[in-house]
Amino acid sequence: MIARANSLTSGANLPRLSPRSLAEFPIPLLPIAEQQRIAAILDRAESLRAKRRQALAKLDSLTQSIFVDVFGDLNTNPKSWPMRDIGWAVRVEGGFAFKSEDFASVGSGIIRISNLVQGKVDLADIARMPADKIDKGGRFRVLAGDILMAMSGATTGKIGVMPSDLTEPLYQNQRVGSFRITDPTRMRREFLLALLGSRFYQKSLWQAAAGVAQPNVSSGQLESISVFFPPIELQDAFASQIKVIEQLKSRQQTSLCKLDQLFASLQHRGFEGKL
Repeated sequence: MIARANSLTSGANLPRLSPRSLAEFPIPLLPIAEQQRIAAILDRAESLRAKRRQALAKLDSLTQSIFVDVFGDLNTNPKSWPMRDIGWAVRVEGGFAFKSEDFASVGSGIIRISNLVQGKVDLADIARMPADKIDKGGRFRVLAGDILMAMSGATTGKIGVMPSDLTEPLYQNQRVGSFRITDPTRMRREFLLALLGSRFYQKSLWQAAAGVAQPNVSSGQLESISVFFPPIELQDAFASQIKVIEQLKSRQQTSLCKLDQLFASLQHRGFEGKL
């Protein structure tokens, strides 16, 4: 079908099908009973995918529920933990203004806001830059497990965690902030991650970004948001619970990936008449 479609296109630089050619393009049409059988199989596969996505969403909300249960609500601080600017234990650093005209298909990876997807850093569609163009941006290298955040635009505040198994040097672009703990005796990473995703912190950073046409927060503003600091022993207990949840999420994510592959295979086989 693809070969047939290509043969009907026109235009050298931008091949395209005319509306008439598209309307007259022949497609295989299976009997209704066979279409219904294939649709039923795909529906069952999609139902399994939906359940995995729901499970992942519930595990994400469970993290915040445990956070409130252990430490209390950040808005009211019912357990009267000491309040300090988050910068007391964390340094926030914005990225480097790499020139987009220097982006290429090969070279070192540049993490942009668009790579922060659903709490992770998606490296599948990453911009690249030749090594000789990195220059002063070399000091903005990101590390495995770094917590990154969008600092401008409609998605200000969205978070992405770097994978733990990096195989190449990567650098953070401008308006991508990195949060790094400067004193581990004051704050644990799992506590920080839950803190940054909390409604309280997200609301606070959006209040700091308000008043301009384009939402925008600085490193200083992100560091100056006041949060509570529970005892480190309690943070450790919380971290232990979160690690269990992360293991469950990892298994669910692996299962979802396999179901996605299965669904794509079933679709292909269905359209090929081999299902």
